[in-house]
Amino acid sequence: MGIDAVEGSLGLRHDVTAKIKITDRGYARLLHTLESMKAARVTVGVHAAQGNAQHAVASSNSNAAPAAVTLLDVAAWNEFGMGVPERPWLRGWFDQNTTKNQKTIATIAKSILQGRRSIGDGLEAIGARFVGELQQWISDGSHVLPDAASTVRAKGSSVPLIDTGQLRTSITYTVRLTG
Repeated sequence: MGIDAVEGSLGLRHDVTAKIKITDRGYARLLHTLESMKAARVTVGVHAAQGNAQHAVASSNSNAAPAAVTLLDVAAWNEFGMGVPERPWLRGWFDQNTTKNQKTIATIAKSILQGRRSIGDGLEAIGARFVGELQQWISDGSHVLPDAASTVRAKGSSVPLIDTGQLRTSITYTVRLTG
């Protein structure tokens, strides 16, 4: 004999209603933030706005490139060794600082997920920090091949990658919050 038969034979029938209260303690916000973070990007380097500018070749440099050379040309030539010794100013910095950069990103991502800062503010902080560190890395000059003695004489400095300073000062970051 099933439950219905027992209930029917005893004449007991109760309608039960229950209210369930769901308390969202930030889960919805967390999911929204995670979804928004997927599309957000920060890029660091020489971007088109700066890279398309004509390179300000120092007049004293006898190795000077033609006037039609852009800053992006000079950046790529040095980064990949195209016609000059390879001096990977971006890849070198990135490779040398991968672990530290990952920790920086993780710390800032945690603060975003905890709601202590916005995604945009977090990416701005990452971009500004990485630009400063990259510019300092270039200024230090000890991480790439040294310039030839003739280049040092021509430009008056032994710091590789720095002649006019245009490459270093043109390193910027951009933040994009949506795909």
